[in-house]
Amino acid sequence: MENIISLRGICKTYGKGDGLVTALRPIDLDIKKGEMLAIMGKSGSGKSTLLNLLAGLDTPDSGEYIYNGEHMNTKNQNKMAKFRRTDVGFVVQHFALIDEYTVYQNIALPLRYRRLKGVSTKQRVKEIAERLEIGEKLRKYPSQLSGGQAQRVAIARAIAHKPSILLADEPTGALDEETGKSIMNLFKEINKEGTTVVVVTHDANVASYCQRVIRLHDGNIIGENVNAE
Repeated sequence: MENIISLRGICKTYGKGDGLVTALRPIDLDIKKGEMLAIMGKSGSGKSTLLNLLAGLDTPDSGEYIYNGEHMNTKNQNKMAKFRRTDVGFVVQHFALIDEYTVYQNIALPLRYRRLKGVSTKQRVKEIAERLEIGEKLRKYPSQLSGGQAQRVAIARAIAHKPSILLADEPTGALDEETGKSIMNLFKEINKEGTTVVVVTHDANVASYCQRVIRLHDGNIIGENVNAE
């Protein structure tokens, strides 16, 4: 299986002088198309920094980021913004829904950025909401949802534009155990349909849903293992 992402010698630091923090030391990582990968580590290990670099939300200080054979380091801000709009779906722990928007409007947001026509947007939002079992919530607001429903809306929004890669930062951290299991099973379904899924977590139970687990410590990859199917 070919790689969708290759990282070579990726480094990232923040701050300067006495306040300099090295978030990632030279990182080499290959992620295969259609893979479901967990990135594990304690708080401060560099997990979220790595995920933000994969999403194009941040840039490395040095090293190469190759996505589908293209060198991302040479792309300007407009091209990186297009990459985020078209290729990436992002899910975070506390959902990041827009409180003033209905469920429908939240899910439709990436489709508006893609400038799909109204009918196409309505069809896609309805289809994805039904699939994620939130079809009856489209007129509700985030404040009217349970945590599990809010996370399903966040996932629906992340995959509405059919991204090639879905990135999730502690996606079950704000959920109870049973709801967390249902969310991880949902990620597995999405992955089986061909979407590459990368999950950042500190939870071994969450990581067990993934095919491969890499471990970060102090900005270094210190190990990896493959989970049995």
